[in-house]
Amino acid sequence: MKKWILLSIILATFINLVTFTTGGCKTDEPVLYIGFMVHLEGWDQEVTNQDMFMHHAEAARELASIFEEYEAKITFEARSEFVEGCMNWNDNVLLELYNRGHGIGVHADVGGGRENLTQLSFASQISIMKQEMERLTGLEILHVSGICSELDWVKAGIDAGYKFATGTIGYCAMSMPVDERPLEYRDCPNPGECHGVIPVELVDRVNPWKTSTGRHWLEHDPGGEFVILSESGVLENLAEYVKGEGSSGGEFTRADIDVYIEMLEEALTYTKDGQTTFLYVGLSIGSPEIHEYMYKEWLAAIKPYVDSGQVEWKTLPEIYSAYLE
Repeated sequence: MKKWILLSIILATFINLVTFTTGGCKTDEPVLYIGFMVHLEGWDQEVTNQDMFMHHAEAARELASIFEEYEAKITFEARSEFVEGCMNWNDNVLLELYNRGHGIGVHADVGGGRENLTQLSFASQISIMKQEMERLTGLEILHVSGICSELDWVKAGIDAGYKFATGTIGYCAMSMPVDERPLEYRDCPNPGECHGVIPVELVDRVNPWKTSTGRHWLEHDPGGEFVILSESGVLENLAEYVKGEGSSGGEFTRADIDVYIEMLEEALTYTKDGQTTFLYVGLSIGSPEIHEYMYKEWLAAIKPYVDSGQVEWKTLPEIYSAYLE
């Protein structure tokens, strides 16, 4: 009997050793949360054109299905015309995507370069967007993107009832005193000209922080009411951005995937126990064309990190919740 017990212990030890030395093991190291932000924007006529809206909605569904094959999650952030299209054409695709396990938020696209925009009208506009999406979905909408401005966009977000912001770009620096802005974004004429990442260094982007004012939003304020989840670039333009060739546009290539994996491996070196560490990139679905092959290649490149337990897919609201906890 003792011999069988000893043999069982030896066998169990051997199996554990084999599992540990293969790619399928789960580590005890701190986890890096990864996300993917998708803006549903660019089709202003979908409010009155049903075919246009349906193409847009189907593109979102198709992308979600690709991600679900890899147990990955997307956070969809919609502009007001997409939300209105959902109502007009009786297709609550946003609630459907939420029920499929994805995140939902508002992409306001309000603030930068808007004439006659006051602090009061700024908060009012993005508050209405929040209310409309909540009325459509029945969900509490926690976050917003696309609100970078020379006005106090943090205060506008707080006044509108949002809890956190995503999709921060260089133009967000314009709410800060000139001498406190990063050199790259000292004098931004519009969001399109300053669409790069901020903070500039990855180590400064991978942890959430709190703030209460757009004047000093890059500084952590323990008593702040608003949380920042900083974006790390546009997926389809990562390689071009690294080369200094711009921060938006471009074709999705293997080079972009390689740059992303380099970023992921760097971000893994910043994880610590008791600390929320994340990395997310984004893109805009302004047309129904989905590059299925490239997305699958990207997701397959990430999968070994997920299987090893180093990385975990989260929606951006889930990362926010993890930070609060």
